[in-house]
Amino acid sequence: MSVRRHVYVKQWWTLPGVEARALEAAIALGVDRAKVYAPVDTGRLKASIRRENKDTFGSSVRYAYYQETGHTYTSFTPFLEPALKDVAEAMPGIYRRAILGMR
Repeated sequence: MSVRRHVYVKQWWTLPGVEARALEAAIALGVDRAKVYAPVDTGRLKASIRRENKDTFGSSVRYAYYQETGHTYTSFTPFLEPALKDVAEAMPGIYRRAILGMR
């Protein structure tokens, strides 16, 4: 005999701990994906990608901005924008795992 319990929450993302777990997972995924998309010449840009504060990630090297957006004399290879797109696509699964992790 199995017992199932259903809890209907209008705003499930406000459950205690769900948002924090989802944010941690989203930032970790963003950092990983940005490192995949980062162009590698010396490896300095890729190595500098990390979490910057509570809810952002990026790179601290001076040329990261120009690599992302381009410059008059150089072409650009965005690495943060595609990483953010990957995170946005993964958000439903991230929240699902955060909720299931609350058991």
